[in-house]
Amino acid sequence: MASKYGTQTVDSLAQEPSALPVQLIGLSDCPATEVRAERSNHRTIAKAQLHAVGSIADISANWSAKVVVASNEQADRTKMAAVYDSMSATLLKDGLNLAAVAAIRQFYGKTDAQPEPLFYEHFPTPLQQGAVRLVVFQPVQAEPLIQLAHSACHDVLGSLPPGMQPHASLPSSFHLTVFMTSQPGDPRPDPFTPGGGIDATHPPVPIPAASAATLQREVDTFRQIALTARPAFEVHSVVFANSGTVLLCLVDTTSQLSSMRQRISKSFPGASSKQSSIMHMTLGRVLQPRQLQDSERQAVQQQCNQWTSKLKGHVFKPDTLWHIQEHQFTTVAGVQTPLPLATIER
Repeated sequence: MASKYGTQTVDSLAQEPSALPVQLIGLSDCPATEVRAERSNHRTIAKAQLHAVGSIADISANWSAKVVVASNEQADRTKMAAVYDSMSATLLKDGLNLAAVAAIRQFYGKTDAQPEPLFYEHFPTPLQQGAVRLVVFQPVQAEPLIQLAHSACHDVLGSLPPGMQPHASLPSSFHLTVFMTSQPGDPRPDPFTPGGGIDATHPPVPIPAASAATLQREVDTFRQIALTARPAFEVHSVVFANSGTVLLCLVDTTSQLSSMRQRISKSFPGASSKQSSIMHMTLGRVLQPRQLQDSERQAVQQQCNQWTSKLKGHVFKPDTLWHIQEHQFTTVAGVQTPLPLATIER
């Protein structure tokens, strides 16, 4: 399905002759699935230019724009609600953080037409498949919340002035990030070793994935932690953040995610240093670092408010933590391994 806001086709990687084969290494006891990615028939996205520190993509400006919430506050739904309200207020007061928008723009191709997230294999300094790894909660695609959130994203992006280069994520890409062991801007082949097993000043080319043994240990560690918790979430608001990102912001009705993240962090001392500390799904974003005028900010906030009133209180109750070996930026397309959460006591 075509969309003015982003590529809405999902083609098999096997149909692309230049696609790298997917290897399920060391995971014979973990049923893993390869999830296909957003992909164009054109190969021009391989030519995108990235800003870099050494040869690792520099997204520090985007990281600095992210809200950092203390663990104890993550467990408090009232304090999380205040965080989300402050994010909306910041956009209205200060507008976009242009450096943050520019930093994330480098991860997209075809920005002059319909932007597409880059495949990691197409980075000027390529990353091996499996170099980017994270665990997420994914909503069931049949849930009404998903299509409603997708519609919200289109309306929010549609309220922006022309030329902002919007991209709406596919509903199949919606996810709540719990933890990233290895990020594209901070790759960590060995998240169990302080420093992550890589020299960031002189990284190898291509940037390596985890070894089979490390990957197995990583998945097994997450499997054990997954069995200790079962968070549940409720929609708080739709927020257009100053990073240019449309967010579906949630609160944890069980207060379990914060402690789960803490257990994960202690288990992976060499994981990527920057982690998400809010609870959200990224629905879309703009890629043009152009400041919004006051009236334009008010227009986009009005759409956010309207959709917040429609979505507030919707619940999201995952039963699985998904380990992802991601192949394409922020799409969770790649090798997915399901890890059951704790059983609900009856």
